[in-house]
Amino acid sequence: MKELETLRKKYESIQSTAPFLSMKLMGNQNVLLRKENQRLNAEIYNQKLLREENDMLKIKYKDLKVKHAQITHYYSVVYYRLKKIQKENDVLITDDKTIHLCPILLVELKNPVKNLNCKHMYSYEGITGYLEGKKENVLCPQFGCNATVKIQ
Repeated sequence: MKELETLRKKYESIQSTAPFLSMKLMGNQNVLLRKENQRLNAEIYNQKLLREENDMLKIKYKDLKVKHAQITHYYSVVYYRLKKIQKENDVLITDDKTIHLCPILLVELKNPVKNLNCKHMYSYEGITGYLEGKKENVLCPQFGCNATVKIQ
């Protein structure tokens, strides 16, 4: 009988402390749940920021592609216009004589020098200034010529 009485007292003491323990456990769970909720909200916010940044980069990339196409088109137009002007300006014909122009200085050839590889002619001052500080295998300064400079 005493054993039954002691068991009943233990049961009652457990029942009296059980609500307190369950509330404490629930409180800990609530703290953990709040922390997890905050972490998930921060992760969602970071993902939203990354998506927005990605969208902005896509827009910038499209703008750069358009600008690149415009610059490429402009470059090709300028290139062909310069090529046409260069062909027209190699020789200047006046009333009584022909004047050859230096492709570097765009002035009348004085002290002409001839490139042995491509036969273009330059003024001595123009070609020496052009070659100054450059190493071997320098390309001809004549627009559109890919020969190397080897002067006579």
